[in-house]
Amino acid sequence: MPPSDLAGWPRPTPLQASECRPFPVQAFPDSLAQYLVTLADETQTPPDLPGMLALAVLATCCGKRVVLEVRPNWREPLSLWLVVVLGSGNRKTAVLRRMTEPVTAYEREWLRSFAPSLAVERSRRRSLEATLHRLEQEIARSDGSPDPALEANRCRIAEKLETAPAPVAPRLLVEDITPESLASVLAEQGGRIALLSDEGGLFDIMAGRYSRHGIPNLDVYLKADSASDIRVDRKGRAAEFVDAATLTLGLAVQPEVIRNLSGQPGFAGRGLLARFLYSWPADTVGRRRVNVAPVSESVEATYRERVLRLLAGAEQVQKPGFQPAVLRVSRFGCRVLDEFAEEVEPQLEEHAPLGAIQGWGSKLTGKVARIAALLHVAECESLEHAVTGEVEALTVGRAVELGRYLIEHAKHVFAEMGADPIKREARQVLAWVASQRRERFSRRDAFSGLRAHFPTVDRLDGALRLLEEHDYLRAEQAPPRQGAGRPPSPTFAVSPHFLSQNSQNPQKRAFANSGDSAGNGLGRARGPAAP
Repeated sequence: MPPSDLAGWPRPTPLQASECRPFPVQAFPDSLAQYLVTLADETQTPPDLPGMLALAVLATCCGKRVVLEVRPNWREPLSLWLVVVLGSGNRKTAVLRRMTEPVTAYEREWLRSFAPSLAVERSRRRSLEATLHRLEQEIARSDGSPDPALEANRCRIAEKLETAPAPVAPRLLVEDITPESLASVLAEQGGRIALLSDEGGLFDIMAGRYSRHGIPNLDVYLKADSASDIRVDRKGRAAEFVDAATLTLGLAVQPEVIRNLSGQPGFAGRGLLARFLYSWPADTVGRRRVNVAPVSESVEATYRERVLRLLAGAEQVQKPGFQPAVLRVSRFGCRVLDEFAEEVEPQLEEHAPLGAIQGWGSKLTGKVARIAALLHVAECESLEHAVTGEVEALTVGRAVELGRYLIEHAKHVFAEMGADPIKREARQVLAWVASQRRERFSRRDAFSGLRAHFPTVDRLDGALRLLEEHDYLRAEQAPPRQGAGRPPSPTFAVSPHFLSQNSQNPQKRAFANSGDSAGNGLGRARGPAAP
């Protein structure tokens, strides 16, 4: 685009403010930060992806085993719900597999070592059930006068079967699972489980995909985020109680999954969406290097060994009478956390930056406290070692940096969920303008080309006005009317800056240049990806 064509046209103002700071990898301990950076470079993905998944892995290691005491009357479970939003082709699966490999390896070895005793216990239970069945048949044939010895034996075996839990295979992870099955798994696993996935199917299940009437059953999820008690009722068996259930979620999903969430019944009103921590990093597809060095064996081994050491002893959760260890925040650490709470609070007013997502913002300080505890644990050789110390102010400060990062991404994510429909419609107009590759167009042309998105011209006018305000378009003076018939349709000139930026791959660049991406390359500052 010649410089003369740009004269008099200011650069468009992004529709979505893109002030997101880069993912604060430096908040993690050095060895873990090194792994995150080198894995992001090897896979040519934003470091936000492995960074958020690292928090999910740490929460999986700590869930139910450690509880954070900020103050005597304030305790937080060390579980997190995390969502990373990236489009198709961004190697989410590859990064998830690398980050979770130590967890799956530990679970696999745990199951292998547990298999012999599990087989013995299951065989013993089957024998007891067969004996009980035989006794019941004998008593039934006694015509109302059973042998007292048979009756006593039947009662003894029945009581033993009722009070002894059925042997189950140990687990750390589940895949897509219904709420009812999740409650049962939590009961079987001592109240602790994690779901780490590169698909968004969990949201469909939460929305009631498998329920009889399509009504979402969110209670078990909500209780498991706040470490509340859960009652599990099973047909033919006594109710079971799960004390302080903890569920960790680490999801890497595509943008369309996020955009469809706000329409799900109960998700917003019940506070489900306010419990997630979100990251929407810049899409790297089209800017990736091909010949990159892999993560060194020593860095990979250090990460793997650290996770395995933190998982050591995970089986203790399933034992009767288990009590989690208590990790405390130091006095100066509490002061840093209080300062962050004071920073966030004014932003929660109705017209302040977090006013539209007060529910999410109100939970943020507690989530930052959890992150601080996880960062503290990541620096230690084992969980036993971690709880001998306190979460110091420096570690809380690093968690606060992650909290500020999460604020900016949450604002973007909730906007994409539909908090601002006019901006969403304006982006649809921009995508159409880019696909047409024209320097000007009429309102009639736009309405004809976008009729599927705009049922009325008034709706289209709202999007056009917003694009004018942001200097993407400029209304031109209408030509004089010529004779009878309809008046000429208003026409709009398109910003030459926008046309220049979208000269190649127009539709994708139109979305990106609507201002939702501040990043320019791997490892540099990046804002959330645009739709």
